[in-house]
Amino acid sequence: KKIMPMKRHLLLTLSKDYTAQYGISFLNYFFKNKEKLLIDLLYIAPNPRKNTPINPQSGLSLSEIENLKSTYKRQGSETLENARNKLLKYGFSLTQIKTDLHFKQFSTAQDIIYHAHKGSYDALVLGRRGISFLEELLEDSVSKQVLNEKIDFPLWICRKPEKNRQNILLCADGSPQSLRIADHVSFIMQNQTEHKITIFHIHNNSSYNATEIINKTKEQIINNNFPQHLIEEKVVQGKNIGQTIFNHALDNNYAVIAMGRTGGHQSGISKFFMGSTSSYIFKKLDKVSLWVCK
Repeated sequence: KKIMPMKRHLLLTLSKDYTAQYGISFLNYFFKNKEKLLIDLLYIAPNPRKNTPINPQSGLSLSEIENLKSTYKRQGSETLENARNKLLKYGFSLTQIKTDLHFKQFSTAQDIIYHAHKGSYDALVLGRRGISFLEELLEDSVSKQVLNEKIDFPLWICRKPEKNRQNILLCADGSPQSLRIADHVSFIMQNQTEHKITIFHIHNNSSYNATEIINKTKEQIINNNFPQHLIEEKVVQGKNIGQTIFNHALDNNYAVIAMGRTGGHQSGISKFFMGSTSSYIFKKLDKVSLWVCK
């Protein structure tokens, strides 16, 4: 009896901001084999009960707060409905899509992390608000260390994705994070063989053995049964690693840059979560989507 391959389960966050739809656009044009995906749409609505003091003199009354809550719920439901209709128009089926509306409990960012962590998703898909998501995390009073430990799932950040792009530029530096992103990419793409994976290594005159790094990365990809004939290799020289990666992806029509992320010791908002190289690409991001995992 043939074992049916498991579907890849994605959490896609939505907001009233139209750029949150970038994630939907990316899923539409990038994945031709759409039936292999399950998509949960998540909307975190403002919570007037938490944000507004009930004060007979200056605040809102209980009934006004309830009315506000109904308005926020309606807005969230409409956003989810529009997103679901867009996915249906793009060829996804009703059985693949789940919608979820929650009122904010802590902060939007913390709530998203909570649901992503709880659901054991294969990736969290963020639209344009990726930057504000990270900024909000660091502004929260919750311990940075706890937050960083909880983001143990891959992030996909989609900013103005360009639909004629294809293939994945997989950055390989031999680090454990680099091998984990290779594992993630090949797992996701196992049944999506319309895209090639290019193992991309930047050799900057260090003592690292480029061939060894490429081979280890390739082995990780093949272990996930990704077709070997769709794996390419590219080694280039470069000093500014982030710039070299980003320019190569833009110039060669890649749809995705995939890389490992480090965290906990650098300074700066995105560096804390991303590492300096992915931070550079994160800030420059345009047309290409970024997949990062810890």
